[in-house]
Amino acid sequence: MRAGPYLFGKARTCSFVRDFSWNLEKFVTLPTWRAGTLCAACLSLFVVGCGGGGSGSGSDTQSTSSPAGYSPAGYSFVYAQKGPFQAGSEVVLYELDASGQRTGRTTITTTAEIGQFAAGATWSGATEAEVTGHYFDESNGILSAQPVTLTGWINLPSTKIQYINLFTHFSLARTRNLVSAGQPVSIARITAFNEIRTLFDLKTENPEALAYLDITDGTGPWSVDNANLMLFCTALMTAGLQQSDIDDMRDDIADDGIINGIAMPSWIRTAVYAGVVDLEAAKKHLETLPGVVEAPGFITLGSTFPSWVDLTDDSDGDGLSDRTEVLAEGSDPLSPDTDSDGMPDGWEVSFGFDPLTDDASGDPDGDSLTNVQEYLSQTNPNASDTDGDSYTDGDELNNGGDPNDKLSLPLAITSSPDPGGETGFNYFYAVQATWAGATFSLDSAPPGMSIDATGGVISWTPALAQLGGFNISVRVTSGLYSTVQPYALATVPGNTGDISEDGKINGKDILLGERIVLGLMAPSARQAIRADVSADGSIQGNDIVMIQRIALGL
Repeated sequence: MRAGPYLFGKARTCSFVRDFSWNLEKFVTLPTWRAGTLCAACLSLFVVGCGGGGSGSGSDTQSTSSPAGYSPAGYSFVYAQKGPFQAGSEVVLYELDASGQRTGRTTITTTAEIGQFAAGATWSGATEAEVTGHYFDESNGILSAQPVTLTGWINLPSTKIQYINLFTHFSLARTRNLVSAGQPVSIARITAFNEIRTLFDLKTENPEALAYLDITDGTGPWSVDNANLMLFCTALMTAGLQQSDIDDMRDDIADDGIINGIAMPSWIRTAVYAGVVDLEAAKKHLETLPGVVEAPGFITLGSTFPSWVDLTDDSDGDGLSDRTEVLAEGSDPLSPDTDSDGMPDGWEVSFGFDPLTDDASGDPDGDSLTNVQEYLSQTNPNASDTDGDSYTDGDELNNGGDPNDKLSLPLAITSSPDPGGETGFNYFYAVQATWAGATFSLDSAPPGMSIDATGGVISWTPALAQLGGFNISVRVTSGLYSTVQPYALATVPGNTGDISEDGKINGKDILLGERIVLGLMAPSARQAIRADVSADGSIQGNDIVMIQRIALGL
C-alpha cells in the first residue's frame, strides 16, 4: 500500500528555513528511509509553517491547514500505527493540563504515508494525539476493512520521532485512571508503563519507550519490543478483534493494570492466535510499504514467544487448553461448560461429544446411565461395563456397586432358576446373591409358593390343577438397595403314568400299576402321584387302563 504525499496547506515562501531549528546531524544515525521521511516532512512544514502572529479568531480548535501562530520549534514528528495508518487519517491533538486532562484546546491534521504526521500546536508540553482511520493490516497485507481510533501521550516539541500505537492507547487510559485516584501525573505515567511492560513482557526499562516503539523497525535499540508489539497487533487482527474489543482491553487495563475483566475473552483470543500467526508473512507484508527495509520477525523476538502468548493455558480448568477451545472446538475458554449441560468441555471432547450441544440425557452405551450421570460417576459413557466385572455401570451405580472397581460388585442375584415344574411335585430354587446377609422375598408368585427370607430357598408343590405358565419375581434386599429377578415358570402334569420314572410309559409301568392296585406293593409318594392318571386321588383299575392305552399309543 502506498499512500499519497503530505498535504498540509498552501505553499508559501518565508523565513521558515532560516528559523527552523532541526539539526540534520540528529538524523545521521537513523535508517536512510527515516532521514528521507523527516526531510520530506521538513519540506512540508516549510510549505505551511509560515504565517502571521496569533490565531486571529480566538478559537480553541485549529487546523494545520491554517497554521497561523505556529512556531517551527513547536512541531514533532509522529507515526500512527496499528499497522501504519492510511494517508488522510484524521489526527486530533488535545492540549493536556498538569493532571493529564484535556484543556479544551485542539488542533486537527491528517496523516501522510505510513501513518506519519507533523504534530504542531500553539502550545507545548503534554499532548494527547488521537488518530482515526483505516490502517495497513499486516496480518494479510491489505487495508483494514474497518477504521480504528488509537490514542497516545506525546510531547511538543520533541526532537525524537514519537509513535501512537496500541500500547500507548492502553497506557494513556491507565495513566488517567491512576491520576483520578490521586497519583501525580509523573508517577502515574511510570506506574502505567511498568504495568504495561509487565503485562506484555517488554524488555525496555525506559518509561518513555512506549511512544518510541515502531512495528516496522526490526533493527533499532527496541527491536525486540517492536517485534512484541507487532506480534500483539498481528494476533489481534488475526483473531478478528475490532475497535470495541480494543477498547475493552483499554478499559480493563485502565482499571487495575491487568486484564481480568470484560476483556478476558478478547485477551485470550489474541494470546492464542499469537501462538499460531505467521509473523514472517506479516514482516514481509510490512516490508512492501514505502521505506520499510527490515521489519521485525520471529528472529527479532529471539525465536521465543513472550510470556503473554498462550501456548498451554487452560483458563477455565476444563481440561482443554485455551488454544484448543479457540482454534479447534469453538468453545468458550472462560467457561468450563460452554453448553451448560453439566459436563465439562474437556470431558465431552475426550469422549467424542460436542461441547456446544446439550447432550446430557444421551445414553450411547445403553447402560441406563445418562451421559451426565456417567460424568458424575466418572464412568465411560461409551462402554456399558466400565470395570469389566460383567455388571453394567447402571446396575452397579443403582445397586450399591462401584462401576470403576471390578472387586466392588452391586447387589445382584447370581443364580438361575429352573423354568419348569410338575404338578404334585415340589419345585425347588435356591436363590443366591452377591451380598451376604441379604433378605429374600417374592414380589409375585403363584398360590402356595414361598421363599425362605434368610436362606433364599423357594419351595412350591403345584396342585394337579395348577398347570400352565406363571410369572415369578424374586426380590433381594440389603439396606437401601434391592434388586429383582423376574422369570417365567411353566408346570406340566406330574401324573403321567410313568411310575418307574424312566421317561417312558411302557409295560413296566403297567405291571407296577397292577401291583399297586392289587395291593402287592406300597407305592412311594412319587409313584402314587405318577400312577393317579385320572387325578381322582386314588389308584384304581381305570388308572391302569389309561396307562395301558398310553403305552399302546391308543
